[in-house]
Amino acid sequence: MVPGSIIPAPGELLGEDLGPEEFIDALEEHDQAMATRLDDMKSAGQILRYMARIDPSAAPGSDRPVVTVGPVGVPPDHPSSLLGGTEAFVAFTTERYQDTHLIMQGAGGPVTAAGVLSDILKISMTLRGR
Repeated sequence: MVPGSIIPAPGELLGEDLGPEEFIDALEEHDQAMATRLDDMKSAGQILRYMARIDPSAAPGSDRPVVTVGPVGVPPDHPSSLLGGTEAFVAFTTERYQDTHLIMQGAGGPVTAAGVLSDILKISMTLRGR
């Protein structure tokens, strides 16, 4: 579980040797905790979104970026709150785009993922001098 949380951390149940039906049953044990979390978010004026964040600053004692993935509460004016269906977005915060983030929004998972991956690979190749 995530420290201070009553909801299992992403992947926590995947480490157990469970069949499909047992996995669903294990998830159902957390339904009430998730409903409470959603009610708390609504009371705070937030909505639930599943998000990933990559912070290029290295974690203490590491040379790797800090990556977090999971469900979070966001305010109604957050760019993710306007997404529907399979839409996705990527927001960049840089020295130039600190106050107004650079946002790319796509039509869905496969299209967005392919475009973002292509851009990341191009940037990576450029940074490596290729």
